[in-house]
Amino acid sequence: MQAGKHKQPTLAATFACSTPYDEANPKVARLNSLLVDLVCKEGLSFRLLESDAFKAFIQELDPRYRLPTHQALSATFLPDKYEKVKGDIKASLSESVSQSVTTDMWTTSNNVAYMGVTAHWLDGSFGVHNKCLAVKPATADLISSELTDVLKDWSIVQKDLHVITDSGANVKKAVSLMPGVI
Repeated sequence: MQAGKHKQPTLAATFACSTPYDEANPKVARLNSLLVDLVCKEGLSFRLLESDAFKAFIQELDPRYRLPTHQALSATFLPDKYEKVKGDIKASLSESVSQSVTTDMWTTSNNVAYMGVTAHWLDGSFGVHNKCLAVKPATADLISSELTDVLKDWSIVQKDLHVITDSGANVKKAVSLMPGVI
């Protein structure tokens, strides 16, 4: 081969580089997982998957990978990831000796009240963990039942549970009415 001349790819090599991956290919699962992480961690719109510029970028990176639709992302990939992460957090929580939660209430400018609940625990190696378990609309008269629902959903036992609240009288009162909470 002469210097400066490039060998042309064969037809078979060109075909192999452009044939989409089979959906069962582990690389597709890995790329889809990375895509979910990207969208979630960076707070990106699901519509990114419909962007011609993003499609061109992905095509250049790996022409064999076909982007899922934003509907598949929201209906399948995100719920699957949520259930996996939730299972991992619940497993870690169940291995801890004790947990505590913090809760905070706030009201939006259009007068909708929200409650945030974060769990805190140590693992067997004394590693510190903090995870937001819920951010949900809350009504003042149902704070204790809504907090109890979050705790049940995450398999956190109320017995001897430490709950730290903001200084709101309604939240303090609601927590004081919860059995077993310290």
